[in-house]
Amino acid sequence: MTIEQLSQLLLYSTLLNYGFLLLWLLMLSWPKSWLRRLHGVWFNIKAERFDLIHYQLMGAYKLLILIFNFVPYLALKMLF
Repeated sequence: MTIEQLSQLLLYSTLLNYGFLLLWLLMLSWPKSWLRRLHGVWFNIKAERFDLIHYQLMGAYKLLILIFNFVPYLALKMLF
């Protein structure tokens, strides 16, 4: 695998992961009550706790995307 191919892979991985993050956000924005009811059947979670859990997980996921996908992509672009 060449440096250019690795760079493209990291770019596509970053875009795909941000697309998944956007889908997650949309799922929490529009069918939120349905999603809460669904999780409420499986787990005993209050609405405030549900929002907090998803907010924290989305922040952690975004940080991991930056650390493992975007920063290596930028490093490769800066070096080569």
